Amino acid sequence: MANFFDQYFNTKSIIDMAKTNQLNNNLLIPIYIKDMIDMAQYNVEIGNKSITTKSYIELEEWTRYWGELTNDEKGGIKISNIQKKPKILQNTNFPFAFDLDNLEKILSLDDTTAYMQEFLLDNLMQCEDKDEFYFLSNLLLSINFDVLSIPFVYNNTNNILQIKKNTFAISTNHLGLLAGEIDKQSNILNIKTLSQVCLKPLGKSLKNSYNTKLQVSNNISLLFNFRSSALSLKI
Repeated sequence: MANFFDQYFNTKSIIDMAKTNQLNNNLLIPIYIKDMIDMAQYNVEIGNKSITTKSYIELEEWTRYWGELTNDEKGGIKISNIQKKPKILQNTNFPFAFDLDNLEKILSLDDTTAYMQEFLLDNLMQCEDKDEFYFLSNLLLSINFDVLSIPFVYNNTNNILQIKKNTFAISTNHLGLLAGEIDKQSNILNIKTLSQVCLKPLGKSLKNSYNTKLQVSNNISLLFNFRSSALSLKI
């Protein structure tokens, strides 16, 4: 996987997607469901604020989601288009994550996979914490499945970028989870997003990239999901 992104489009584009900001609550909002009060009523955390809101689908308590906040007919706030965050993002305390400057440098290396593999092995050998071991070993295990997983942080929020051949998945602060695939024949970058509200800001972020095709899909997932046990490593 030598210099993957620069083979197809400017590495800066992935950074621009990660940095897309929230405008007037029109993008996906990170939501933490604390507990259910009664039917369709939940205590939730949005940033540093705790509110009570409605959801017309059943949600899991103590679980993190992305969603859109809208006003109901009575002037209250309700959650719509809610999407559960992947397992890795349920824990907000990553043992480590690269800032965007370092992420861009890593993606521009001649062999990003070799760099990450050596980095993870070095840190595993020095690891004394169980949670850190679980985190690092899952990142290393993903490489065994030909998926490069790179944790990164933006505005104090941890996210994950995953790459496999000509496909990638990336979690972002306000665009939720994105999935991308590069059509080698047409040189078109196909990107799926969870919500219609993300199309315009996403298109703006990618305006300087190669030809891009955007679509909304509820069927988006990471290329590798964290496992409870990651002991079957091939090193």
